Order: sequence, then C-alpha cells, then structure tokens
Amino acid sequence: MTSNWLSADRRALLERLLDAQGTTAAPARILPRTPGPVVPLSFVQQRIWFLHRLMPDSPRYQIGGGLWLRGPLDVGALRRALEVVLDRHQVLRTTYRVDREGELAGHVGPVVSDMPLIEAGPGAREALDTARRLIGTPLDPTTGPVFRTTLLRVDEDLHLLVVVMHHIVSDGWSLDVLLRELTTAYTDPRLLPALAVQYSDYAAWQRERAASAPEAGADPELAHWRRRLDGAEPLRVPTDRPWPSRPTSAGSTLTETVPAGAAAALLDLARRRRASPFAAAMAVSMAAFARLADQTDVVVAMMVGGRERDELAPLVGCFMNTVPVRVDLSGDPVFSEVLDRVNEAVGIARAHADVPFERLVEALRLGRESGGRTPLVHHLVQWEEPTVPVRLGDLEIEPVPLFTDTAKFDLSACFITTAGGAMTCRAEYSTELFDPGTVGRVLGAMRRVAEVAPEDRPLSALPVERNR
Repeated sequence: MTSNWLSADRRALLERLLDAQGTTAAPARILPRTPGPVVPLSFVQQRIWFLHRLMPDSPRYQIGGGLWLRGPLDVGALRRALEVVLDRHQVLRTTYRVDREGELAGHVGPVVSDMPLIEAGPGAREALDTARRLIGTPLDPTTGPVFRTTLLRVDEDLHLLVVVMHHIVSDGWSLDVLLRELTTAYTDPRLLPALAVQYSDYAAWQRERAASAPEAGADPELAHWRRRLDGAEPLRVPTDRPWPSRPTSAGSTLTETVPAGAAAALLDLARRRRASPFAAAMAVSMAAFARLADQTDVVVAMMVGGRERDELAPLVGCFMNTVPVRVDLSGDPVFSEVLDRVNEAVGIARAHADVPFERLVEALRLGRESGGRTPLVHHLVQWEEPTVPVRLGDLEIEPVPLFTDTAKFDLSACFITTAGGAMTCRAEYSTELFDPGTVGRVLGAMRRVAEVAPEDRPLSALPVERNR
C-alpha cells in the first residue's frame, strides 16, 4: 500500500520532527475528544462534500469492493460482525449537512445494520454484474447511508459480499480495514483491539493544527510547494474531445499487460537504482506521458495514505491525500536517469505530503476548474499489491475489486503485479475526453516503454506513438 513507504524508524523520526517544529499549539498526538453527536469534517471531507453537491446523483465518489465467500457461511454471524464494525467506526454512521447557522458538520447516528440477502442467479458472472450495479447506485452523504452492504447468494456454498462506501468516509485503505475487520469479527469479535481514536478526532486535530499554523506566506511547507510548483502547467496528453462545459464524470476502464520477463527486468532495474516498484511505474508513465504530450515538464498526481501515525492505521476514514509530483525530463535523458529523477521527485513529494491538497489549491491559488476537475494534476499513477485468498476454517475468502463507471481524473494508471509475475496496468479514464482506442494507445505506449526500459534508451528513442 502507498502508506507503507515509511519504515518504523523513519516514521518515528518524522513524528519527532513534527513535534519539534514548535509552530503549532495543537497537540502533537491525536487525542480522543469528548463524545458527541456532532463532529467536524477534515479538509478532504469538506472538498468531497462540495464535489458531491456538484453531482449529487453520481457514484463518482464511491468506493466498492467485494469478498467471494466459498464454503459454508453463517449469515447470522456475518450480520453480527457487521454490527460490530458499525459500532467501532462512527464515521460509517455519520451524515453531513449544513446546519441552521450555515456550518457544515457531521452528525453521528445509531448502529443500524442492514445487509439484504439477494439471490444472484445461477453463476458468478451474474453475481458480479449485480455487484457492479450495486456499487453504481449513488449514496447520499447528506441523508445516508454512507455505507452499504449486500450479500449475493449464488448457491449454498458460494456468496459474494458487496461493500460500498462513500468516499467522504473512506479510502482504499479503509476498504481493506473494513473487510479485514468483518472477517475477524465473523470469527470472534474479541480479537479486534479497541480503537484509540475515531476519525472525527483526527479531523479536529487536523483543523487545530491548521488554525495554529503560520500564515500561508510564512508556512515553510507551503513555501516549499510554491517553489516546487512555480510555473507548472497541466499535462497535455492529447484527448479526443475537450473538457465538457457540463461534465458528468462518466468513465470506464481498460487494461494492458507487461509480460513477466519485461516486468521482472524493469523491477530489477529499479532495485539496482534503489527505487521502489512504484517509482518504476511512475517513471514508465511519465516517460510515456512526456512523449505523448510533447512536454519535458511533467506533473502528475500520486496518492499518499496519510496514516503515518500509528493510531490512524486501524481507522476507517478518508485520509488519502493528492500529492503533485513534478519532474524535469529535459535534456533527452536515458531511462535510468528518468527513473533517478522520478525517484527523487517522489521522495521529495512524500516528505512534504502532510499539506492537504485542498489547502495547496487555496494557498497557492492553483485555480479551481469547472465540474470538479482536479486543479493542475489531471493524471494519476498508483501501485497496488496483489490480493490473495485467506481461509477461515472451511470458508475461503477472496477479495474482488469492483469499480464504478466513473473517472475522478482525466486518466489514472494503476499498476499491479500478477501471480505469474506479469505487470498489469489498469487505466480508469474519462469517456467524455477519451475514446477506448486512444486510451489503448496510451497504455500501449506505457507497455512498450516498460519493455525497453532496461535497454536504457534515451527518452526520444522510446517506442511511443503519439495519439492522432
């Protein structure tokens, strides 16, 4: 996961540095607040709520996942496990609305579990089709629920548990936390350790730190980003259509595979250059983007987990932060130099990733774009670890990814290695901007760059065909 980049030693050092800054009166550690029905929002929650109001009927800001359950299933025990998880994480039963005083706040509700059991049809494909329809059904964070589960029955010994959460209460890490807790609580709820804090405690802590931080002009973190992004422009990968005046966030996915041999050679090159697999994927993407856009100043986004503090790791909530990565690819560098530059840029971005992207937009006046389009960074690169089945007695549990037909960025590239050693790149793209054939050429360019990367060709010699 992205948030595991810090070792225990580096995490401890980072906390000591943060605590020693002396620029904030807010507590260095996150502490539990006095429980109450009204809770504050974090900065990212506030932005998601605003974006949701622009497109209230869109599933764009929803996260979906599932679990194949193979073997004898105790449906009653699964429902009880769901109640345990809802009781543990108040964010899953919180709604968000503006009160009579004009203040936006979260309102915590009671534990109300609802897990319909639906006959999905005769086969797994029918269950997956139903699951995709379920995750595409919009959730409304103003009225709730923000969390929904459905159990699809294929036959007596095969079920698919579908989980959908609004992004205002979750991120990708949260989905992993939730599915893991559900399976643990299904076995024995006593195995779940008590949570030190709730997500609302983090939101309050974040706002206290921001309120007592230096003004934007004197804030060293914002000063860093002002220097880092000075003169930066969005990446101009050719699209089939211009950005629409009234976007709907409609999207789709497409995949491309780098063969096992080429993937192994690329990752071996990354190890020899002391770069992470994510940096290798980012370098492949940036090299392809640079050629396609005919730009040497390249800015793309990465996501960081935002959970470097130990008390945040077991929480459900939206901690992910969008972080710009800017790389200068001028001078026609060979690929190993591209990788070095990208690796350095990723490290710099991570070291300054505590600043919420929402604060960057406001303080640096990046300019808000129409229809919720992310300012400056229109492309995202991610790396995911492959999932593996686990067993609970006679029950086999296998995570299954589920996606809405939406796109949060113009184009996102997510790399993942397969069991056979190949590397798959899954693109989530805006169908309002791109045709499938165009995205296929983008992915093909990434595959070809990955295949020849160990040959250390110059950027200009990489086999990339520009979109027409």
